Amino acid sequence: MNPFYVVAILLIGIAVGALVAMLVLRQIFEARTAQGVATATGDAKAAESRASDLAARLTATEVELRSRSEEIRSLSAQLASLTAEKEASETQLQAVIRLHDQMKEAFASLSAQALQATSTNFFQVAKRELESARVDQKRDLDQNERAVADLLSPIREGLVKYDMKIEQLSRERDEPLACSRPSFSAWSKQVPT
Repeated sequence: MNPFYVVAILLIGIAVGALVAMLVLRQIFEARTAQGVATATGDAKAAESRASDLAARLTATEVELRSRSEEIRSLSAQLASLTAEKEASETQLQAVIRLHDQMKEAFASLSAQALQATSTNFFQVAKRELESARVDQKRDLDQNERAVADLLSPIREGLVKYDMKIEQLSRERDEPLACSRPSFSAWSKQVPT
């Protein structure tokens, strides 16, 4: 055999082997590339799905965040309203307490004035009643004195007459003694005491 043929066969064999190897490697490369593309496509699809899921979750979270923000704003507004109501209520309570104290003082003052007026009125009424009773008693006393005087008038007249009679009798009795009286007076002067 001709070395040329051997080399040619060898070269052809190497070329065929290289071609086969290249085909095999190409197949492996295409398979791996297809697998890598499939994996990359799957990964891309998974990443896209995950990105879509994350985007949906992000959107849902943003919606929830907006909802919570609105709720917080609403609660803040309610808190501000309740705080204002509390302050207004406290102000009203203080006003009611002051009004209560003023009414208490006014009632005490009015009570004292009413008591004073009532006492004064009672005193004046009592004074009038006592004066009226005194006048009635004086009138009754005067009437009783007149009645007693009327009752005693005949007795007085009788006593006056009796006194006059006693006087008359005494004079009649003393007339005979009157003559002897100067001697009795002289005699009483002579008797030592």
